[in-house]
Amino acid sequence: MANLGIQDLSHPLQKRVNALREVTQADLDCIEIQLGRTPRDVHAIAYRCPCGKPAVVETPPRLADGTPFPTFYYATCPRLTAAISTLETTGLMGQMNERLETDAELAGAYHAAHDDYIAARSALGIDVAEVENVSAGGMPTTGSEPSGVAFDGTNIWV
Repeated sequence: MANLGIQDLSHPLQKRVNALREVTQADLDCIEIQLGRTPRDVHAIAYRCPCGKPAVVETPPRLADGTPFPTFYYATCPRLTAAISTLETTGLMGQMNERLETDAELAGAYHAAHDDYIAARSALGIDVAEVENVSAGGMPTTGSEPSGVAFDGTNIWV
């Protein structure tokens, strides 16, 4: 849960943040239109477009049918997914992987995003051994080369 550093969960700003994260039937209907299929196991809205529609949802690490699902942050907004796809097809992924090997500050931020991703998913309290310490979109894991696109709740990492 995003708490903006506010410890009092009854604080008006924290209540507003929590309300924006709640999933309504209207959100599920919108996500179904965005995806062209019924959404699966939406836990919360991680990010909304400025128009208020869901753009990124949170999905638990195990779906209701028992399938392990490492993609905690799942982009649903067609404009966002189109932008991500464009980045993936331009060769930027390879360039960013090269930068991650030589730019210590970027690599540190990228690994911190991975840690934040894992921590946010772990906060759900659903342990799934198959996806432990695995973040979707190619986020780095200890001892592996980072690659892919991922969203850490604030930033899109390529």
